[in-house]
Amino acid sequence: MTRIVDNERSWAINIISEINIFLRNNSLMIKRAGGETTVSSSSIRMFPDLLLYSDESMSQLLQGWELKMPDTPISDITFIKDATRKAKALGLDSFVVWNFNDCHLYTKQRDGSFTILKTWSSNLSHINNREKVSTYESDWKAVLFEVILDINEYYSTGTIKGNSLELVISENLYNAIILDYKEVTAQKLRNDSASNAVIESELRVWWDENKQEYLSDENSMYTAYAKVLLLNWINKFVFAHLIKRYHEPTRLVDSIDITKSAKEGVEIFEKITSECDFYNIFAPINLSENIPDETWAILVELNQFLLSNGLKSLNQDVLQSVLENTVLVSKREVSGQFTTPQDLADILVKVTMVNRKGMVIDPCCGTGSIPKSALNEKLRFMSPQEAYRTTWASDKFSFPLQITNISLTTSSSMEIPSRIFQNNVFYLREGMSVSITDPTDGSLIEHNIPLYDTIVSNLPFVPFEILSHDDKLKIEEIKKDVKESTNITLSGKSDLYAYIIFSLWNNLKIGGRLGIIVSNSWLGSDWGKLFRDALLWYFDLNEVILSGNGRWFDNAKVVTTIIILTKRQKSTPSNSSEITFSLLKKSLSEFASDEEMKNRLANTVLLDRTIDEGIVIRRKYTLEEVYNLSKKQLSWNALFFGASWVSEMDDSLKCVSKFFKVFRGERRGWDKMFYPEDGHGIESKYLKRVLKSSRSIGGLVAETDSDAFCCPETIEELERLGHIGAVNWIKQFENGVNNVGKPLVETLKRANMHWYEMRDDAAADLVTGMNPDKRLFVARFEEPSFINQRLIGFKTKNASVDVELCHALLNSMVGMYFIEALGFGRGLGALDINNKNLHKMMMLNPDKVSRASRDEILKKFQPLLEREILSTEEELTKEDRKEFDMAILRAFGLEDKYSEIKESLLTMQKSRLSVR
Repeated sequence: MTRIVDNERSWAINIISEINIFLRNNSLMIKRAGGETTVSSSSIRMFPDLLLYSDESMSQLLQGWELKMPDTPISDITFIKDATRKAKALGLDSFVVWNFNDCHLYTKQRDGSFTILKTWSSNLSHINNREKVSTYESDWKAVLFEVILDINEYYSTGTIKGNSLELVISENLYNAIILDYKEVTAQKLRNDSASNAVIESELRVWWDENKQEYLSDENSMYTAYAKVLLLNWINKFVFAHLIKRYHEPTRLVDSIDITKSAKEGVEIFEKITSECDFYNIFAPINLSENIPDETWAILVELNQFLLSNGLKSLNQDVLQSVLENTVLVSKREVSGQFTTPQDLADILVKVTMVNRKGMVIDPCCGTGSIPKSALNEKLRFMSPQEAYRTTWASDKFSFPLQITNISLTTSSSMEIPSRIFQNNVFYLREGMSVSITDPTDGSLIEHNIPLYDTIVSNLPFVPFEILSHDDKLKIEEIKKDVKESTNITLSGKSDLYAYIIFSLWNNLKIGGRLGIIVSNSWLGSDWGKLFRDALLWYFDLNEVILSGNGRWFDNAKVVTTIIILTKRQKSTPSNSSEITFSLLKKSLSEFASDEEMKNRLANTVLLDRTIDEGIVIRRKYTLEEVYNLSKKQLSWNALFFGASWVSEMDDSLKCVSKFFKVFRGERRGWDKMFYPEDGHGIESKYLKRVLKSSRSIGGLVAETDSDAFCCPETIEELERLGHIGAVNWIKQFENGVNNVGKPLVETLKRANMHWYEMRDDAAADLVTGMNPDKRLFVARFEEPSFINQRLIGFKTKNASVDVELCHALLNSMVGMYFIEALGFGRGLGALDINNKNLHKMMMLNPDKVSRASRDEILKKFQPLLEREILSTEEELTKEDRKEFDMAILRAFGLEDKYSEIKESLLTMQKSRLSVR
């Protein structure tokens, strides 16, 4: 690639010089013109040919000009579009187009479009070709100066406004480059993968371990990694220019121009990092060189723009603002849906870090929100040198460390090394050596990993299905250690964080605190029970914090908790130890606007007493109480909402499975075939009525809503019988494929069944829906009926079961509570329950109900049978519902528990639904 300078460009430089001479001789609000170094060989350039500034240091951009020779008409569509694109990229509200024959000023309208505000052309019509530009130079100069004076007037009156360099960088350029060059860079990665399988493998390994972070934004590994590459390069250029006056080696970035290749750019940044700190910022990431020429050209143009503008003159406050905004835009663009909000990071650090002087680490630091909070907390009590010395951060992947390094850099700490290093959390061990570059002289400093006083982290949200091979090997080691220490075998279905916690035990001092953000799945899942039991052998579980007012991660459909643990020697947990379950009443946005609120929450946790019930409601249980409540099949999620009253009901409860077989409806798949619509022509013999959806259940007496195709015969037998309707129906699907192209004949194959067969023996007396929403109910069929896979059925175990009474008891407020308390809320608010945990659910024991009480209960139940099912909140406002519930509670001598049960149920459901 060579530097291109043609006549047009020479004239652009000439115009810039003339404007600057004119500005020096006049006292205007416009102070400077620039643009001489924004030269690119790319057919599409990012920056205007000429820029006007409102300050001498060129940090306040006012307007961009696009310049052409007279042979390009002033109304040329490409000309106008190019100028518009560049104005938007810089966040400017006006631009000028000039061709020596005409000059037009465009300004931005409310709808984002640009329209002409003023034109200057009356005196230049004779300049109609390139040769005349030189001949009539004095003529166009006169108009040029008139244009400058008029624009200065528009600027003085506020008709047009500029944009600060810090905002241009952090709010405009990042977005513009990524938006314009993401796809072309992704295509280069695709092409390179086709010609080099190693590149494809690199990308697939990265995508397998990171796609959960990016799927909400990008569904292709090529486009996701293209964004990573672009952001990594932009960060390097911006950061290098920001710190040039503090670190002489970074001035090498000035040498990266259009004559240099991307490979040479990598080498220059490697030389920079060999002589100063910030390795994590300047070091190359995989495939750094695999960007197309047009992308590299625009990055070089960005570098030249940064070189020629006023970064070097920014004061420390503005410099700090640019650094912080750079981190924010980096996180927003590509760091993923689970990036820790800064306010949540602040809360985690405040409630966990007791010893501010001690060593702290975030071993899964991502983009650095949590280490930043820890550093800020330390800086309140100690010197920057001591704060940085005791704050550590690491991550498995190199790219997030670039953002972390920038996040931890301040304008006053550029000569203090940050203890940031790349490492898989499973391999973190005391005494392990890591190298940090001394920013003052470029020498390497070896540090040995200490035992930490505090570990704080938002652990990876990775389900067991997509764990990497290396992680699986470490997990097997952890499972073996846990088994040897506790005789508990952790489930292979545990989320990744469940294993990381046991690994981190090795990195804490005895008495050290571990504060982590994890999903709420451990509170109520089958694997979660084993995890909890084992966890209590390794740690004292001090506190679990849950939001009762919305999700903490807006972009992720997951509900999260904070767990605070204290390390102790491995031993049998003491039944007298206590666990606090804290429910936050304030949303994260409310904490964001109130620093004092964060401090009051921290005071509550650290002092272990409630300071402000308007912020948090705390409920404390001994481990023995927790175990007893767990035996009643309450998930730990229920413990946030007051569950002690359940312990007083021992004699009144019985497991549902004593009376019913609980099962999931017929699970077959491919509804188009098994649930035919009208006009199918199938013989009635092969059609069974079925309840297909819980949405069809309007009242507590359920009815079937669809036909199901249930045919046990062979095709040969059907043909012999002349049942051509069934034969034709099957043949419609025998050559079909599923959504991924697999033949239905293979997809639907089952042992001892025809591929087209669905059995109709899933007949239920009672039914409820999987993953209920606002309605909690168990409906009854008049006659046992067939249900499909989206429903859960209850089938009496013997004829002695009083179905009518059980139906009433299961729909009581107590019954609704035990349904809600079985599971935990998913990210969109649905209750995570299934037939397996419903099978274990407790219910009021019908054998304890006297004949007189039975009659009263069924009498009070009748009005509920005759109306539609309402949401739980609406139900509990109805007078007939209250009379029914009180009749049931009187039958068990529990009428004094009415208000307590109601409060527990309503607050638990309200919290679950608040995440929407």
